[in-house]
Amino acid sequence: MTARTLLELQKVEVMEYSVFVRKVTEDFNETFKLQTVSHFESTVRNAIDLFEKEGFIVIQNLNNVRIIFLNNPLDNQNILQVINDIGEFLTD
Repeated sequence: MTARTLLELQKVEVMEYSVFVRKVTEDFNETFKLQTVSHFESTVRNAIDLFEKEGFIVIQNLNNVRIIFLNNPLDNQNILQVINDIGEFLTD
């Protein structure tokens, strides 16, 4: 879900960090009807940290608002590899 929202970021280029987290949380809730939103939100934030560490996104403060945007050029193949690695970890 985070990856899907990350790819949506390609369309708008810049998004407020909290909006990104909310969109991913809403997507997850809609898909899985999770009841513990706060637990999921921390999972989303961890995924965002991973995407930042991998160089997919950049997070900056602009006028006291934390924004998130894609690092150019975005390597979709590399994103898919990270997603597959996570998927393998979760199924083990």
